[in-house]
Amino acid sequence: MPARLLILVIAALLAVVPAACGGEDEDVGAILEETFSGDKQVDSGRLALTVEVDAEGSEQIQGPVSIEVAGPFQRRGENELPAFDLSATLRGAGVTYEAGAVSTGDAGFLRFQGQDYALSDEVFAQFRQGFEEARKEKQGDDGAEADLATLGIDPNKWLTNARVAGEAKVGDADTTRITGDVDVPKLLDDLEQAAEKARELDPDRKDEGTEITAEQRAQIEEAVQDVKVEIYTGEEDRILRRIVLDAEVRAPEGAEEFDTAKLQFDYAITELNEDQQIQAPENPKPFRELERQLEGLGLGGAPGRDSKTDQRDLERYTECVKRADDDSAAVQECADLL
Repeated sequence: MPARLLILVIAALLAVVPAACGGEDEDVGAILEETFSGDKQVDSGRLALTVEVDAEGSEQIQGPVSIEVAGPFQRRGENELPAFDLSATLRGAGVTYEAGAVSTGDAGFLRFQGQDYALSDEVFAQFRQGFEEARKEKQGDDGAEADLATLGIDPNKWLTNARVAGEAKVGDADTTRITGDVDVPKLLDDLEQAAEKARELDPDRKDEGTEITAEQRAQIEEAVQDVKVEIYTGEEDRILRRIVLDAEVRAPEGAEEFDTAKLQFDYAITELNEDQQIQAPENPKPFRELERQLEGLGLGGAPGRDSKTDQRDLERYTECVKRADDDSAAVQECADLL
């Protein structure tokens, strides 16, 4: 249960992210209220997202574990799949995994350990169809986007001690920095109401249960000791440029998986609404080669192996797969390195 608890806490914190845009004066309440006016448009930019968990008293999580996602994105049109080139890095226990995804809007690619792989037209069509269906599900009966304002989430209810704390740069943008705390029970109230309204907007989900059970809610409220928030909004346009959340989590009494954990979520956008040039990678390999490589990775990672050895093995395996090129037999032999 404690491991799932960490995931639930992170999910609750992520819900805060879209709630921060800006206003036209120094009244924090007015700034948050303007956030939900629905007149802010983000069409392009460069994303930088980091989530880090540092657990103490855990044998399963050795040292900080972090996930970083970064890269440009460009909106292409209403309900059209956007273009993006996002890279993801997972670090933990001395091992680093690198992956990524690229969409030109007309073709898709995946990246793993520095090598690009082209999705087949059929697979990409399925991905694009899933995106279009997801967009439709997020729209209300009038076709308007079902954003947090539509769902009734109001940060004025759960953001406490909010104040303007000066000015700061995010990329090249001048921003106003706002700090505050999160009242977790009130945030969970808003999330439950939002989940209910989301089901009302989507007839196919009306019979689904709540996302957070009463037991899970009680665990989150008990575990989250402190949540600090920093919000950076553009001085001129009052659009979100960065948000940082720091939380301390204490495991329930009797838990053995960890004692305490510090969570940090850092989200930023630079080059906001500037054109982003996103191109297909050069010389990608067929997607089937990535499938074979992932199958090979599933053979490794024996319990008790030294983390540094795992990292070296992973690097050797990746180089071996690159040398194997399209030779399926050689790719399979690379698995012996794991």
